[in-house]
Amino acid sequence: NPDQDYAEELLSRVQGEWTPTDEFIDDWIAQAEFQPKTADEARSNLKLFCDKFRFFETTGKDDLNGWVEELTESLSIPTVKKKIGHVRGYWQYCVDKKHTKAPAPSQGLVKAPKRSKSTVAQEMRSKRKPWAVEDYHRLLAARPDDIVLNDLIKLGAYTGMRREEICGMKLEQVKSDRFVVEDAKSAAGWREIPIHNDIKQLVARLVDESIDGYLLPDLTVNKYGQRGSAIGHRFSRLKMALGYPKNFVFHCFRKTLTYMMRDAGIPESQAALIVGHDLDTITYGLYGNDISFAKKVEIMEVVSYKLSHN
Repeated sequence: NPDQDYAEELLSRVQGEWTPTDEFIDDWIAQAEFQPKTADEARSNLKLFCDKFRFFETTGKDDLNGWVEELTESLSIPTVKKKIGHVRGYWQYCVDKKHTKAPAPSQGLVKAPKRSKSTVAQEMRSKRKPWAVEDYHRLLAARPDDIVLNDLIKLGAYTGMRREEICGMKLEQVKSDRFVVEDAKSAAGWREIPIHNDIKQLVARLVDESIDGYLLPDLTVNKYGQRGSAIGHRFSRLKMALGYPKNFVFHCFRKTLTYMMRDAGIPESQAALIVGHDLDTITYGLYGNDISFAKKVEIMEVVSYKLSHN
């Protein structure tokens, strides 16, 4: 009986037994101090959850398992994990604040798919690949008229910096011999990168010609304050036009750089200090020390995009 169901729901809400799932989203997002883009993503994921489940107390494990199965029919496992992660974080916040007594979902709600030969093959095909030296030159040659895009490609190739790190870099972060990367995604991201000999003239030109205090000037800023989004789309259109698959992205220049260092015999712990990777091993992750800038210069010079002629 719909009328009876409504009466029971109303009584449970009045007595404080049932808590609407959408009541404290703004509070959770505010205390989480997300970046604007992440906050929008979290809000969108929670709306999906709240549209499906109105009250914490009436949402059981079987209900959540069924929802996860629905999501995984059309979305990748990492995407579903991110959505459920936001739900779990928000739900646990409501429990901690005593808004609800219903326990938050446990870890492991999203099960990894069974690995078969076909799924392993699919994983390998979709795994991001490093750009080869020949790819680097092909990208540059494809759009010689787009100087800013070519400058971005050269900077990414010779520094391993993320796109937004390059596009958001201010002139005061560019010294005579190094880039000072700040406000990165992790503690390891705060680093100094030597300016490679092959791009010193490029960097000097960019610094000299800058009109707005940024290394790459006059870029379009999106609603999240990111300067690299529009030029990132230009890069995507370029590589797609050249026939590169989805697993080749701008971020792959970081992989190229680490591969070059690995092939030159550079220890992973030292390469990580330049690229800005976290090291989770006990030896390096907890007790490893920085290396001298002179050593970083030495390491950076093993990077080369010169074509070999047989």
